Amino acid sequence: HQAVLGTLPPDRTVSPVAEWAAAAGRHHPGDPAGSAPPPFTEAQLPELCGVVVTFHYINRMVSVFLADSPMPALTPAPLRAPIMRTTALAMRPVTPGPMAPGASLDLLPAAPLPPGLEWALGSPPVAEAFGRAFAAVDQGARWVPKPVRERLRSRLDRWDGSAPGLGRAWLDEAVSALPAEDVPAARLVLLTAFAPHQTLPEDVAAFRVRFPTDRELVELTSWAALTTAVRIGGRLLPSRPARPA
Repeated sequence: HQAVLGTLPPDRTVSPVAEWAAAAGRHHPGDPAGSAPPPFTEAQLPELCGVVVTFHYINRMVSVFLADSPMPALTPAPLRAPIMRTTALAMRPVTPGPMAPGASLDLLPAAPLPPGLEWALGSPPVAEAFGRAFAAVDQGARWVPKPVRERLRSRLDRWDGSAPGLGRAWLDEAVSALPAEDVPAARLVLLTAFAPHQTLPEDVAAFRVRFPTDRELVELTSWAALTTAVRIGGRLLPSRPARPA
């Protein structure tokens, strides 16, 4: 989990796969710094890349909507570890034995795999899952204003995967020149994509002036989080040189 978040503890030995996951998506395609081959086999590629992309999506949604800890702030320190262990046990799958790949695909309609996630093609269940999930989120967010969509995509085109840093001056610059009515949605989209931990209740309140429902809030942030995760997925593997004609 820490590897996918990109917050590996500096004083702990980590595996090459964890180091790869921590740096995943931090480089533009073709950047020599991201050209090293991944530390796993071709057969392992779809599932490991899928975990990275999934957590980039989930972590953004969690950061926007949930508190830092599921426990009350006044929970005594000695009780925190036992409570978290109990919670983890309660969240385990209830079905005995290993889960069958692809068993839940029918929950969403079939859809093609979006560009940038070609690494998933080696595993039909993984490819099917990402194609269906992306289509469902994109369809749900079809109402997102075009200027907001274009602003996120243009920022992603220039993004190297790093955090914007302290403060929110970057956000004011990022929404400059947008129509005034689109600024609250754009701010929330960009926060979800690049700094979800900086999201404030005021950002959500400003968005709700034009889009008041919970459904619109979830659809917007889900689209922003998944669009960003998919873009990161397109940078997970080094680009291969083109074959000579």
